[in-house]
Amino acid sequence: MQIPDTAFAGLAQLTTLALSNNPISNIESNVLQPLVNIETIQMNNLTLTNISNRLLSNLKPLRTVDISDNTISSVANDFLTGTTLNLLDLSNNVLTSIPSDAFKNSATPPKVLNLAHNKITQISSSDLKGITANRLDLSGNPITTIAGDAFDGTSISYIDLSNTGLTSLPNSTKAGSRGVYQR
Repeated sequence: MQIPDTAFAGLAQLTTLALSNNPISNIESNVLQPLVNIETIQMNNLTLTNISNRLLSNLKPLRTVDISDNTISSVANDFLTGTTLNLLDLSNNVLTSIPSDAFKNSATPPKVLNLAHNKITQISSSDLKGITANRLDLSGNPITTIAGDAFDGTSISYIDLSNTGLTSLPNSTKAGSRGVYQR
């Protein structure tokens, strides 16, 4: 099922949109743009496989987005452009890498970023560069490799790496961790 382009026209005062638990497989980029006062969007447990270009772009009041429990394998680099999210939940999808360009294109990266239970196997040197977050959840991913400088240039208060495939951390990561890692 796809949502028609004009589905939310005339709902400019809407602050919360809950679409959860529906057989929606595609949401085109312009569908949500009439929601100029939207603060919370719940799109969990749909049948989405990707996130369209500019899907949430420039929805300035938007603070909470839950797109968990889908089968999302790709995220458009510009889907968060101009946003300032408190929470972005992309957990329980099939992402194989951290969609870092999407976070870097937002006005400010999400304060809480949940990427738990995806298919992420590594954290590269560039995946998190410049990210500022209170919490980053990567638990339940089959991560086996973290680049030694993966967390250089970041400001993250809490990182959850529990239930991953990690058997060790690179020396530079251990030195700078200050107790934020869980195993």
